[in-house]
Parts: sequence; structure tokens; C-alpha cells
Amino acid sequence: MSEGMPQNKNFIDEKMKQEVNEAFESYLKEQLKGMEAEYRQMKELNLMGTQTVEEALAKAKERYAKFDVYSQITEMTNNFHGFMPGGMYLVWEGEAMDKKREKCKSIIEDLEKIIAEEGYTQQEIELMQKSASSEEEKQKKFTIKWKLFKKMIDLGHDEYKLTV
Repeated sequence: MSEGMPQNKNFIDEKMKQEVNEAFESYLKEQLKGMEAEYRQMKELNLMGTQTVEEALAKAKERYAKFDVYSQITEMTNNFHGFMPGGMYLVWEGEAMDKKREKCKSIIEDLEKIIAEEGYTQQEIELMQKSASSEEEKQKKFTIKWKLFKKMIDLGHDEYKLTV
């Protein structure tokens, strides 16, 4: 187990939940702004049927309000795990993936460096590429993913570029 991981089985503590919740609130504000603009454009083009923009936004807010800490992390980090060893951006073949790897070289290199510096094991990193088989594994997976994501942002990487 890496040094950055708590020694008890409850990896996601209250402090981390609060941090994730605060980050998610900020993320959600930006998402809803984008959704509103998109919905207004769709309404102008008569692509929303009878639903109003406000109704569509209310449904989105209702859906997001039900997110637990795991869903929040998943939503904010999206495909971030694809940059980790064994991730889709590193193992998938083809010209498009070659271009993606070249374009995101600094992300891949910085992430590999952080993983090594933090002392995460191969087993811990492989966990990012599969479904967790227990609650403990799930907490471990999401804790590692969140910590790595935050460290990448702290290095100056753009959140959006880390997730697409």
C-alpha cells in the first residue's frame, strides 16, 4: 500500500467527502451553465419538444443531487484513468491513439512521475482499469483516482484535458 493511503479500511473520510463535495459544487455550476446554453439553443431550433429549458435544468439538477461521492468523482474525472498505466490512451492501437498520446505527452509523463513519487503499487494502479470487487476496493480506487487527479491539477494541468 502506498504511503498516501490511510491505514484503516475507510479510505474516503469526511475530509475527503467535503473536498469532493466542494469541488463538485463548482463543477456543477459550470456544467449547468453549459447545459443551459445548449438547451436554449436546442429550444430555438425546436429540438426540445414541449419541455422548457427550466424543466430540463431542474431534471439535471435533480439527477446530480442524487450523486454520492463515487458518482461525483466519476463525473468530474471522467476518462482520467485512461492516462494511467494500462489505460485506454496508452494501450489502444491506431493513428488516433498515437496522436492522442503525442498531444497528451506531458499529462502521461507527469502522471507516471506522481504515481512513482507517491509509491502506488502496480496492483493499486491496475485497480483503476477494472470494476471494484468489494467496498474496500471501491473506496481505495476512488481515493487514489481523486488524489492523482488533484495532484495533476495542482501541477497546472487543465481539468478538461485530463478527462477527455
